[in-house]
Amino acid sequence: MLAVRYYLLLSCLILVMCLTRTAGLDLSRLDTAEEELESLVADWRAEWEKKPEARSGRELAKSLQALGIVERQAGKPDEALAHLTEAGDLLAKHAPELLNDSREAEALTLQDLGMLEEAEVLLRQVLEGRSQSGAGLKLATTCDHLALNLLIQGRYLEVAAFLDRAEAAVPADNLEFRARITSHRGRLSHTLGSYARATSFFETALAISFEDPELRLSLQSQLALSHLRLGR
Repeated sequence: MLAVRYYLLLSCLILVMCLTRTAGLDLSRLDTAEEELESLVADWRAEWEKKPEARSGRELAKSLQALGIVERQAGKPDEALAHLTEAGDLLAKHAPELLNDSREAEALTLQDLGMLEEAEVLLRQVLEGRSQSGAGLKLATTCDHLALNLLIQGRYLEVAAFLDRAEAAVPADNLEFRARITSHRGRLSHTLGSYARATSFFETALAISFEDPELRLSLQSQLALSHLRLGR
């Protein structure tokens, strides 16, 4: 039974990854995933209570993490935070090699709840862990998340360094991520009142051949706003 449900967990995780790349969320599918993952969590929790071993703790944590991610996508940050926090605590004990992903999801949920400083602390911990394994997309993603966290906090002087680090770590063929980083440079310039510079960044990002329609629409909107600020 648990073996079958484990494959369901993997399917739900793939679903979450796909949802984050689309222009909108199919909440009916999210609800289905949430129900199935709640059942999976209950199964692994029962297994954990009956036999509190490393394997059952790890699988309970992974199912909690998947449930938390789906809940965050469905606009339930309070529920997501509780499940992601529990998942992280279990992973820290039974599968520390999986902890970074869980803590990063927890940090993003804290940001959703307006807890920016608490999110920053977690993101810096994740960044330290990612740095030990070298460059790559996950390191770039964490740097980018931290840059946006600091931008929202108004700590503008710290933002560019993390965007530089993200750009240095991202694989050269990941055009979408490079466009996203460039768009964030534009956001920083716009926030600082450098509208001409922001316009240049947004135009550069739009010239990149990436496929994400949501990102392209966002860039077009930000470019239009920068033109507006310039009186165009």
